[in-house]
Amino acid sequence: MNTFLRRLKYFSFGFIPSLIIVIFFFGARGCSWLPSNRVKGSVIDRVVVVSEKNEKSIEKLGLNSSNLAQFISDAKVNFDKSSTKSNPKIYHFSKDGKSVYFALPKDSYVVEIVKATQDVMNVNLSSEGLGKLLLFPKEQDLVYLDTNERLTCQQGALGMIQNKQFFQAIKKNGKLDFEKSRLLSNPKTHYLRFVNQQGIAIGANSLWYKDRIDIIRLDLSKKVDCK
Repeated sequence: MNTFLRRLKYFSFGFIPSLIIVIFFFGARGCSWLPSNRVKGSVIDRVVVVSEKNEKSIEKLGLNSSNLAQFISDAKVNFDKSSTKSNPKIYHFSKDGKSVYFALPKDSYVVEIVKATQDVMNVNLSSEGLGKLLLFPKEQDLVYLDTNERLTCQQGALGMIQNKQFFQAIKKNGKLDFEKSRLLSNPKTHYLRFVNQQGIAIGANSLWYKDRIDIIRLDLSKKVDCK
């Protein structure tokens, strides 16, 4: 036992200073087990949405689709200004004078971004209007459709046989319909609106399943004979 404790002490003398040096020189980058990086990973692995009413305030901060991922990576997560036990969980991020909240509903693929102008206890997930889709996970096969007869028929009518065609259309002009979504219920349903290359308006009811957006129903502006 004494030998073990002596070895543990010698190991600690080397490990702890080395850990401090690594964190000092490289910050929290690369340390996925740190609480702040786990939160950042949870945000970056979802679809970041900004509601229509908050879109201008986020734009004034200079945050957009092209730089939001870098902001998330570099920002500080302020746990003392966050609400980590609620649903949705709400985290305060700040960098270079820019402060925002990210609201993460449990078991949802959506994260809503809100400018931090109020106390975290007064921040609520949007329940009406549309949301702009700002940032997507890097996963290339993020979207897939259920393989039932009706959806297969609708895909054929739209000329969108491949799942990636839906993902491309959603990335191009997709919106989240907050009112038709059920982000705080069980199961979580997300209602997306987008237009395909032929100008057909599409509504898609979807779930978050195995880190993928699973489209379970389509509502089309074009009338098709699919039962």
